[in-house]
Amino acid sequence: MSRGLIRIDRQLSISRANASSPPCKDTPRQGAWQGLTYVGSLHLEDVTPSLLGYDGLMEPPPAPQQEPQPPQDQFVAALELLKAGKATEAAWAAESLINGYPELPIGHILRSMIHEQKRDLAAAKTEIQAALARAPEDPLCLTTLARLAFHSGDWDEARVTADRIPMDVGVWRDGQLWKARAINALGHPKDALAVVDALEPATVQQAIFAAAIEAHLGQDTSARSRLDQALGDGPIKNQVMRRAGFNLAAVCDRLGDYEAAFVAASKSNAATPRTFDPENWQSKTEGTMATYGQNAYLGMPSQQDPRAIFLVGLPLSGQLQLERMLGDHPRVGIHQMPRAILKILQHVHAQCLKDGLSACPELFTEAGNELRAAMSKADPDASRIVFRAPLLDRVAGVIPLCLPEAMLLCLRRNPLDTLLAIYFEHLKLSTNPYSTNLIDLLAAYKSHRQLMSHWERVLPAPMHTVHYESLVFNDLDARQELFRFLDLPFDPACVVEYSMPTAKNHQERASAPLSDAAWKVDHWKHYAAHLESLKHAINALESGEAPEVGP
Repeated sequence: MSRGLIRIDRQLSISRANASSPPCKDTPRQGAWQGLTYVGSLHLEDVTPSLLGYDGLMEPPPAPQQEPQPPQDQFVAALELLKAGKATEAAWAAESLINGYPELPIGHILRSMIHEQKRDLAAAKTEIQAALARAPEDPLCLTTLARLAFHSGDWDEARVTADRIPMDVGVWRDGQLWKARAINALGHPKDALAVVDALEPATVQQAIFAAAIEAHLGQDTSARSRLDQALGDGPIKNQVMRRAGFNLAAVCDRLGDYEAAFVAASKSNAATPRTFDPENWQSKTEGTMATYGQNAYLGMPSQQDPRAIFLVGLPLSGQLQLERMLGDHPRVGIHQMPRAILKILQHVHAQCLKDGLSACPELFTEAGNELRAAMSKADPDASRIVFRAPLLDRVAGVIPLCLPEAMLLCLRRNPLDTLLAIYFEHLKLSTNPYSTNLIDLLAAYKSHRQLMSHWERVLPAPMHTVHYESLVFNDLDARQELFRFLDLPFDPACVVEYSMPTAKNHQERASAPLSDAAWKVDHWKHYAAHLESLKHAINALESGEAPEVGP
């Protein structure tokens, strides 16, 4: 479930003054929704059966002689269904509310949440706009629209919408935070900081956001003070604590207090339950190598007019820097929806592991057509389209089967710098489950190197290794060699600045690394005392020995 749905950014409280006795038939239905007032913070994880008024989520519908639940109770019950992952049942509830209470906004609000769970932000916005047509000044609708507009990149709309929320309702603070985020995304961090600082009393979420702005403004000492205070003010939710801890680690790292930085990063990582299974990860690696042997690519058509460029490597090994450098070339386009591409490849890969390659030729054709359509939408005039996504090393075997015209650029960085950068970043555990434990990081690195060595041996697709260090120091020979491989004219303007990366768009800004560990060369040496055993294990691995990577 997406973070936007797990923590619905609005503040609600159920008023049951009218719910204790069934409303009479002449009572206006609008009055039922007016019973939902905005004074407290309600998250999906806080909705319980006792709040709903019954113990089971899927009880049979009430008998005809029973009065139906008030609409606000139906709405909260549907939130519980969403929390449980029962989107279909929640959609039924939304349909029932829209048909039964067409003058109220709640059915469209619920349907918007369902679309947001599916990451269809355009459809989610359409539903909220339909809700606002029924209740033009509804604070919940306005707050939701501000959030959706922000995540859609419509920052001006988010800012204007947030300003429409009245100050005397509980969600006004949430609206102001979305306004501040939008102002920051529009390139006015100082104005965004002023909006946040005007909100009293300050919350932990505010402190984290304000500290991130200050860090990007170079005000690291003030950012550290905010985060220290936020983490010391008492118990906070685990997820919030982790985010604050990683930000504190990054700020301490920038200030040169490396011991405090490592302690903060370690605390944040230790607060995460360990879900990574090294043996299962390695088993999947070996299964992948067994499935995609050299015989898997016999009889493939020869490559013609290569156009797709896939950037393959561990997180924080240089993909972002390389993508930016290539994107500065006039004949190269950047695909803006890489996760959609990754989903296609993961689906094909899963079928190959399940049924074998011989059972999937039609699937390869279908996926190839989808990928080519995605390339044409990305930039129809570009000679090359760049794809950057996590976990491409795990599914690289299907790329030439679906796109014989694909090329692979393999990113390599000093493994100690790479693993340290991952350890310091608040990465998604769904794609990086190994990121919170140094032993797990070593196991993941071992699997990655095995896969990359295998792909270099068997893949028919052209492959070229790009060393991160040559990128950041703009090695002229390395850049010329790269463009020769891509069959593009060399453009000396395509360079990488050796400095803290500056986010070019909201997607980058939302996850822009604060720590020097994310981009500097040989930064691991500041943490050598903590990485000694990791260093010996990697040296053994690179020399051909088998390091111990157990629990």
